[in-house]
Amino acid sequence: MWLKFKKKISPYLLVAPILIVFTGMVIVPAIEGFRISLTDWDGIYSIPNFIGFDNYQRFLSDPDFFECLWTTLKMAVIVILAQNIVAIFTAIMLTRDRVVNTIARAVFFIPTLLTMIVVGLVFSYVFSPTFGPINLIAENLGLDAIANIDWFGNGNYAFATVIIASVWQGFGTSMIIYIGGLKNISQDYYESAYIDGVTPWKKFRYITFPLLAPAVTVNMLMSVINGLKIFDIPYAMTQGGPADATKTIAIMLYQDAFYGHSAGYAAAESFVLLILVFVISVLQSTYFRSKEVNY
Repeated sequence: MWLKFKKKISPYLLVAPILIVFTGMVIVPAIEGFRISLTDWDGIYSIPNFIGFDNYQRFLSDPDFFECLWTTLKMAVIVILAQNIVAIFTAIMLTRDRVVNTIARAVFFIPTLLTMIVVGLVFSYVFSPTFGPINLIAENLGLDAIANIDWFGNGNYAFATVIIASVWQGFGTSMIIYIGGLKNISQDYYESAYIDGVTPWKKFRYITFPLLAPAVTVNMLMSVINGLKIFDIPYAMTQGGPADATKTIAIMLYQDAFYGHSAGYAAAESFVLLILVFVISVLQSTYFRSKEVNY
């Protein structure tokens, strides 16, 4: 009797710690955030007063919210695509030589170990128009068109620098996952393709990429979550400027909460961001899982 009960309850006991942590770290804060979003709390002194869905009506009629949402989506899509494309082809190149693989993998993974704030500050220096190495090298090479660029004074250039910094910081993790996926692909497929005279591109298209689908699913899920809540790098580099060109939803709610003293309003924005991340993550995960193949 006891053995049967123990066998039935053991799986639940194994996942119980994870469920407890998930509830405490995700579910409870989400519920509390939603509760705060229904108040006019300023985040510091005032006693929260219940105002219903006024905060939600407020930002739905705020053009700045939709502008920041559009900026967030653009930034997320570009970072996700660029990061995964770079990571896939880097992983393929690194799996060809074990010695080079070991050394280069460690080098490429270093940016991932840095905090995003540090990465943002590093690239603020790199692209500094006065003493940054990009402009100084261009000036010494006589490339005045590049040397005279004010990277953070123009919205398009500032947006591009944030993209570059974000891809540089995140692609190391994706690369490691893709390397793991490549090692799980049997060499028999490539040997058969070689005998049949298949070109490298067709090998990638019909063998490598389809069999990398599980790794692609994991990386895309992580990239979507990180891309939609991007905050640290653009805030450290541009504070959302110039002219809100790099102002994401996360930066907007931070400024509303700590500079605008509208914690209730910021909580409403964060709750909508949470729902957006959840919905897009589920949709893209479902889509990529449907594309997975087993040869």
